[in-house]
Amino acid sequence: MLHSAYCQHFVMRFVLAALLLLTIHRPVGCSTTKLNLSYRYDRKETLSSLSKSINNKGDEDNLSINLDHCYLQDVGLQELATFLPDGIKSLKISNNRLTPRGLTTFFSALSSNATKCSTNHLDFSFNDLSSDDGGAFERGLTNLLTKLSDLESIKASNCFVSERFGRAIGLGLKSGSPLRRLDLSNNPDLGDEGISAIAAGMKAARGRLKLKSLNLSNCKISDAGVQALSIALSDSDNCRHLECIDLSANEITDEGVSLLCKGLFAGTNSDGMRNTRLKINLGENLLTGKGICAGVSLLGRGLVIELGLDNLKKGKLGDSLVSGISRGIIDCLSSCKSDEETVVISLNGNKLGSYKPPSKPTTMIESVTSVKGMKSFFKSVKKGIESTVQDTVDTISGAGTPFEDSDGDGDENHADVNEENESCLLTSLARSLSTAKFNSTAMLESKTNVRLSLQMTRIDNDAANALAHAMLKLRSLTGRDDCLTIDCRLNAGVDAAIFQGGEERLKRMAARFNEAEEAKEARIRRDMAGAKVRNWSSRSDNFDANDDYEFSDDVSYNDDYDDDDDDMDYEEDMDYEEEEY
Repeated sequence: MLHSAYCQHFVMRFVLAALLLLTIHRPVGCSTTKLNLSYRYDRKETLSSLSKSINNKGDEDNLSINLDHCYLQDVGLQELATFLPDGIKSLKISNNRLTPRGLTTFFSALSSNATKCSTNHLDFSFNDLSSDDGGAFERGLTNLLTKLSDLESIKASNCFVSERFGRAIGLGLKSGSPLRRLDLSNNPDLGDEGISAIAAGMKAARGRLKLKSLNLSNCKISDAGVQALSIALSDSDNCRHLECIDLSANEITDEGVSLLCKGLFAGTNSDGMRNTRLKINLGENLLTGKGICAGVSLLGRGLVIELGLDNLKKGKLGDSLVSGISRGIIDCLSSCKSDEETVVISLNGNKLGSYKPPSKPTTMIESVTSVKGMKSFFKSVKKGIESTVQDTVDTISGAGTPFEDSDGDGDENHADVNEENESCLLTSLARSLSTAKFNSTAMLESKTNVRLSLQMTRIDNDAANALAHAMLKLRSLTGRDDCLTIDCRLNAGVDAAIFQGGEERLKRMAARFNEAEEAKEARIRRDMAGAKVRNWSSRSDNFDANDDYEFSDDVSYNDDYDDDDDDMDYEEDMDYEEEEY
């Protein structure tokens, strides 16, 4: 009994200690104190606990408070502003049913104590800020950006803000705000007008801009908004700190990517480089192979270190994608950089392979019990009867052609399978990398590596073998085993670690690719020879002497002439001669 009581006491102490760590967390070697009070839907209890924790901490600086999902509303936010300490570094108040009026009051409280306030991160996402309060909210935000000298990050995703919010951000950036990270994702009402206002503020900062990260995902940006942004990016000194731009899930086309590239090219220095290498995400846009080629060209020029092209909406990428990606990889591997770096190309979620998951087998009972199954069942029965009747007619008339198995594998649809494999863009990309022209000297001197992300791209074994062959070719030219790495996770057709099995595994895969290529060439030569034979046979069938020139032995020639007819002809001739004379 004593032992069990001791164990229960020990467990209770452990649980209390764990709860204390979840509430107040102080990392080792860091002076920041984190107060996590999220997901407490009782407003009064939450604010009471926060007030007690702050009083216990005294005047301690570097305080981080998390009040997400606490149902504060405007009343709780006003009460929070009364006892909020000056040394707070981070404040998260997302999803608290706040309105523009409540945030305006809170911003005013922070701005009035700007000399003591050291807040550098503010998160008020997932609050509906679409209501119009006469522009007071936008003016309060501009005042906050102007007065708080330590405010480095603002996150306002999923807030239903409009172009007025963009104008407020633009005015704050124009006035020299120290803002470094700005997240406005999932605000479709922002649009091209809001992005243009932000870009105008970036350009008007004139060297005072410190922005590093700009997230404009799913903001309904078209080519017009990208054009305004490219004008701001054309000033390399003004955007020298910018490192990451997220333009995914918008309405950008190939023309917009070309405008973006034009702005980045214009912002290069005398050496053709920028002060920082950018990370650009263009996924889920209306891009085709032409736009992808324009984006990949930024990699070869050394302007972009990471390019995201995931889940493109159009889907039909074409052969221009193959040439663009291949050229971009070769240019990156040939670029002479003094420092070792890795360039990332992400093509996740695009239909680049030809793998098709096997259909689930259905029993006769499952196929007949549903309405759709009954329709497909009777349709297949009708099709089978029609094909049987047609085969019988062809057999009787002699029009049927026998089945030809050219490769001896017994597969009648082998030609169709080959056509599907030929349309595999990944196999074409591997062939392009294997046969491309290289500058061997530059590739040996370069220290740049390429990481190709191909998650959920329908890779099959044939495409994997072709990519393994290309990887071995590039390794032999660069002398580095990590010059090209491929991430093929989340593909049902191949193993996730198929390219991480070492040199021997890649050699076996490359050998299978070579065998398939040789079999393909032999099959093509055999088909060409068969086509010639069929052509000559058709010509010989069309030229049949017995049909065109038929001589019959039954024809009788009569030597008897009709004298009356001859005399008549002679008299007509004589009359014609006399008249002519």
